[in-house]
Amino acid sequence: MASPYTAISLIRRAAEGYDEKYGAGFMSCTTYDTAWVSLIMKPLDEDGKSVWLFPQSFTYLLAAQSEDGGWGHGVGPQIDGILDTAISLLSLKRHFAEPLNVPYHHDLEKRIEKAATSLRSQLATWDFQETTHVGFEIILSALLRYLEQEAEMVAFDFESRENLEILSAAAFSHFEPESLYGTAKSPLLRSLEALIGLINFDKVSHHKRQGSMMASPSSTAAYLMHVSRWDDEAEQYLKHVVAHGTGHGNGGVPSVYPSTYFEYAWSLSTISRAGFQLSDLECPELKIVSEVLLRAYENDEKAIDFAPNLETNPNNSAQGILSLAFLGQTVAVEKLLEYFATEGHFHAYALEREPSLSVNCYALRVLLCQPDVSQYTNQIKDAVRFLCDFWWKSDGGIIKDKWNSSPLYSSLLLVEAVVDLLALIDNGSLAGLLGQDLESRVLITIFQACLWTLLKQECNGSWNSSVEETAYGVLVLSEARRTSMFTDLESSLRPALDSGLSYLRSFHVSATTPLWVDKVTSYSYMIRDSYVLAALRRASVSSPEKKVATSIFNNNQAVRGRKHVKLLKMTPLFTQVPEWQIQASMIESVLFQPMLYARRLDIFPRTNMEDDKKYFDIIPLTWTSCNNRQRTFAPASFLYEMMIISFLNYQADEFMEACAGTAFQGHTDALRQLIDRAFRQDPSSCQGLVFSSCSYIGHSSYAEVLMPLRRFVSYVSNHPYVLAASRWDRESLKRELRTFLHAHVTQLEDNTRFQQHHQQHQHPGYATAYTSSTDSFFHWVRTTSADHTSCPYSFSFVSCLMSARLLNGKDCFPTVHEKYLAAVACRHLATMCRMYNDYGSITRDASEGNLNSINFPEYQPTISNITNEVGVNTQKCALFDLAEYERACLNDALRRLAEMIRGTGNVKLDRAKDRQMDIWRMFCDVTDLYGQIYVVRDIGSRMAAPMASSITNGDRVLLPTEPLLHKGLFRAMGMARAELVPGH
Repeated sequence: MASPYTAISLIRRAAEGYDEKYGAGFMSCTTYDTAWVSLIMKPLDEDGKSVWLFPQSFTYLLAAQSEDGGWGHGVGPQIDGILDTAISLLSLKRHFAEPLNVPYHHDLEKRIEKAATSLRSQLATWDFQETTHVGFEIILSALLRYLEQEAEMVAFDFESRENLEILSAAAFSHFEPESLYGTAKSPLLRSLEALIGLINFDKVSHHKRQGSMMASPSSTAAYLMHVSRWDDEAEQYLKHVVAHGTGHGNGGVPSVYPSTYFEYAWSLSTISRAGFQLSDLECPELKIVSEVLLRAYENDEKAIDFAPNLETNPNNSAQGILSLAFLGQTVAVEKLLEYFATEGHFHAYALEREPSLSVNCYALRVLLCQPDVSQYTNQIKDAVRFLCDFWWKSDGGIIKDKWNSSPLYSSLLLVEAVVDLLALIDNGSLAGLLGQDLESRVLITIFQACLWTLLKQECNGSWNSSVEETAYGVLVLSEARRTSMFTDLESSLRPALDSGLSYLRSFHVSATTPLWVDKVTSYSYMIRDSYVLAALRRASVSSPEKKVATSIFNNNQAVRGRKHVKLLKMTPLFTQVPEWQIQASMIESVLFQPMLYARRLDIFPRTNMEDDKKYFDIIPLTWTSCNNRQRTFAPASFLYEMMIISFLNYQADEFMEACAGTAFQGHTDALRQLIDRAFRQDPSSCQGLVFSSCSYIGHSSYAEVLMPLRRFVSYVSNHPYVLAASRWDRESLKRELRTFLHAHVTQLEDNTRFQQHHQQHQHPGYATAYTSSTDSFFHWVRTTSADHTSCPYSFSFVSCLMSARLLNGKDCFPTVHEKYLAAVACRHLATMCRMYNDYGSITRDASEGNLNSINFPEYQPTISNITNEVGVNTQKCALFDLAEYERACLNDALRRLAEMIRGTGNVKLDRAKDRQMDIWRMFCDVTDLYGQIYVVRDIGSRMAAPMASSITNGDRVLLPTEPLLHKGLFRAMGMARAELVPGH
């Protein structure tokens, strides 16, 4: 357990660094701000002579330049390297033009050339869409403009330049310089370096506080460089930062100074949640820290930022409130709501482009700790819904927040807030507030955030070999132990926690990773150490006996699902997967079940149908288990949508066979017309159809078939992600969906003809040969039979999801080569699916009178005197071999598709390909799993057989008995796997 004396030493360090005038700051030095400070020239006399004010800062830049000429790239986000390199290049250019008091550097010209090359290279590969730093658009646009104004500097042309300038123009669309000349504070005051040439710097001098512009060394440097009269107060502030910041005189400066409230509030709040008591931290220095935070709220604003006299910030305000609560002081939250509550969520500032997850997490935590939470139920519900939606849409569980670049940090904030929420739901304070759907989403969100954190832990016990991120990870797992969903996984959490603790206890200061985002990323020793202390304490204590979520988590469903864990463990796909991981996936799947079951009657009726609960047990498990097995971590929204499509496809198959097929028996032409009408989506559902030979079908029967099909077609075609997909992918889906439904009609026709045929043509020991077939096996299995599986249509649906979610509405497969190979892969996939389906359904198809692959004449014996058993097995082996061939073709097509370089010129589109292939592989894993379950256990329900078995010897079925799965469940996935026999 972490010693309180260590926590006391943290408090002492914080207080010892405090200066009554300037405050305190422990943020690391950044190249970006150091370069701006290095650009300050101070006039010495009226004759125009000047000197570089901080030559040591220029020396710092030279030492930090990498071998390829850049700064900061390869460590943090891409934009860090771009901004660092751009401003450093500007400093090199100006020092080369005017060396003044800086020692001569013979290689400066070469350094400039390499820096320019590095910057152009970074800009060429920059993923503009993934950049989330606040204000990057105005800063980078300005830096490029400054550079292009320098002598002998060629313009910077790159793919995202136009988008950058559009975004920058939008940011300035309502900007008026006069808005900065008054008393109102503006975020732009922290980025005055982006306003050179746009404002009169003399008119913003009144915004200085203790010599700084919004505690920003870079903004203060720009001000000092462009104010008409030298400002001694600003100079003294920057000298203090250089001398007393974390550079300690080496020329480096942080991006923020001071950061008093930020680091004091964060440290106290973090260690207090870890279980430290106020009595554990008693020391004279705690009084200093406490008084600093208390004074921050004395002006009755009740909201603070990271340092005095700045714009208020919701995260710092919330942490300040939580810290003061730990110190026994109460701060009203009304100002927090007034400043930051907006429609549906909390925001960091007005006109915010992208809402922040951390802002909503901290706001929720503050509201949940109020004495009477019932006053804030509307805001609580809004924040909870926002957080769940944020998580559900995040790909890979990677949430990029404005203020911290580590997804683990976002996961930690999310988990902490939800744990507090669940505790209040359990004690009755917020019981019934969320409703069934949102409760399910909350449980899925926290469970995935915790489980995926656990699965991402590295072999050395760390997360990303980062001390601070490892502390985040350990704290997430410590919170997981408080939830009832992880009760049965405690034996797996404990080793992970121990491994993380071991890594933390062995860390070195040099291992610190810049995670905190301002204009560029940096780190804080104070905050890092507070998270480490919290992790060491929380993870060292025993698991809490009282769990949260006990009132809304149905553990009985999880108990029932344990049999499926054993089932999956028996399959080749999961033989090497630890059983606890399968169990965790089972628990995750149980959390989806209430949401899925609530929608079971949305499309197809269940009148006179067998119980389908078993499908709602197994379908979600196949998705969660394969998603976790490969560490794909597809978004919860993707999993949910595919679970729905899976059970809808199963229901559609069942409906076409049991309902439509019965109602239109002998009149399939009318059924085809009905399917086409379902796609027209016109309001008249039962008028105008020419029934011809089946006019006896009443309007009620007609409507009972048409309306469910119309709902099915409408659901798929008008799905929000489908509507947001490219036109190509939408039209492909519609075409394949129509083909899928028509294939059912063709299959019904085939089965009817086959049933009439088989009674007169039986060959003992073999499946009945369908000698009257007008089609070859090759053509049938590649067309009607493959389409009937739903594979091509399901493939197209996933393509639409990827187009909408990953590619901003671009084609899922953007080039002609990719489109062709994808179509080839899909056709082999569908064909393979049908072959393996038929391989496992020979006995079932025979008893139900369904046409099977081995009924085709091509499978009949070419030699005589073969025993019954040998004959059947010969046919099965032939089918299996052909399925293996189809799998080989599928694998070859997928390999070619993955290896093909996507050179569209669109950076985001090209980079998305690897992620697309990850999801396709997971999709195929789900298929593999169904194939293996097929022979391990019978989880299907058989329809009443319309006829006797077609493969008999007297009354005895000659095929060896084996567990079978209803075809509909295969069709729910649209695919199958080659490894039907465990160990094959």
